Amino acid sequence: MSRSGERGAGATFEGRGYRRWNPRAMVGLAAMALAACSSDGCGCDGLETRPFPVEHYDKTTPTSTQIRVTPTGLGFIEDNLEPLIGEALPGGLNFCLPKDVGGGTELCMEGFQSQTQEICDDGSEGCQLSFDIGSARLVPTPPSTLLVDVTLSNVNPTIPFKATNIVFGLDIECDVTIHQRGMSSSTPTTINAKLPVNFDIDQSSALKDLRINTGEVDLDLSEAAFDFDSGGGRGKNCGLAQGAVAVFRGIIIDLVKPQLQEALDGALRENLCKPCDGAPGQCSDRATCDTDEGLCLVNGTSECEPLPLGIEGGLQLGTLIGDFTQEPDAEVDLLIRVGDHARANDGLELAARTGFQQTELSDCAPVNLGSRPPFAAIPLSPTINGNTNPRTNQPFMVGVGLHD
Repeated sequence: MSRSGERGAGATFEGRGYRRWNPRAMVGLAAMALAACSSDGCGCDGLETRPFPVEHYDKTTPTSTQIRVTPTGLGFIEDNLEPLIGEALPGGLNFCLPKDVGGGTELCMEGFQSQTQEICDDGSEGCQLSFDIGSARLVPTPPSTLLVDVTLSNVNPTIPFKATNIVFGLDIECDVTIHQRGMSSSTPTTINAKLPVNFDIDQSSALKDLRINTGEVDLDLSEAAFDFDSGGGRGKNCGLAQGAVAVFRGIIIDLVKPQLQEALDGALRENLCKPCDGAPGQCSDRATCDTDEGLCLVNGTSECEPLPLGIEGGLQLGTLIGDFTQEPDAEVDLLIRVGDHARANDGLELAARTGFQQTELSDCAPVNLGSRPPFAAIPLSPTINGNTNPRTNQPFMVGVGLHD
């Protein structure tokens, strides 16, 4: 019997006079809880969401779970990437190219065709740009990057443009329409955008969490042509402006890239950074809450604190296994956290660490703490991190291995 008022520790099982740990049983119970939580309308009976105790972080096992997305799996994701990007960026990519005047080149001032100031959807002065998301593919790039290669379609904006002393010492004032090369100015073109998505390990986090961030966007406008229109003679030297195509192309890339980068980074930060609203305890000791952005930012930087990927909580054994536990109130703290390892080759390799910690010890049997497994990192499995099932020699999409 346990002492009065204490909860029994359901994380151990009796045998030969000692209670000993059974990791496989704990994993089975965790799977039961996760299955219960995945049901529609379920109150997640058997798992109480709560943080894993910090004082027991040293009792977690790195790389005890290993995950492999093979080339076949990446191909499947590619086939479904367009709707996924569409969910992250509903309505496509829509942003305002701000009015830029006062320098050697000006953009989005009063247009010559419309003879009115360009106004964006949000009411600010500038040119409204709207792109659709076309095809997309994933290119794994060592050491730990997935290059998202996206085609932006339906690109056909008209942008008022002024430049001083740009062609033969002449000034240019035109409306410039971006369109498909070799076609009329009303034919939309495409822009190729390459976005590196980096998977790395946050070495400063206590549990070596996985951190996902984006690199610099690269734009390719090689399919685009530019039509310079004087707006019925109201412009200036538009017939000579084709000599400024290379200059204008570079200007557009320089101006559109940060807008596109901000839109993509914003979508990623919203989904992969730890949110906060200023309440205590939402950010770790190394981060503070930026209430304007609603995210935990690493102290003194704009880098966000990664949102932990995985599950933490208390397994309520009485609910999960009922009469099979001698203590109906017994609980085990559970941790499954993605981190410790990330690598790209022809696919993507990730890992997770696990932790199972009893909340109380029962007095019904002596405690043999030596029976607990070691907490050293588990070596990477060549089986899980291959591309074929060793039993069938057939390719698989995603492999998950758990060391017990």
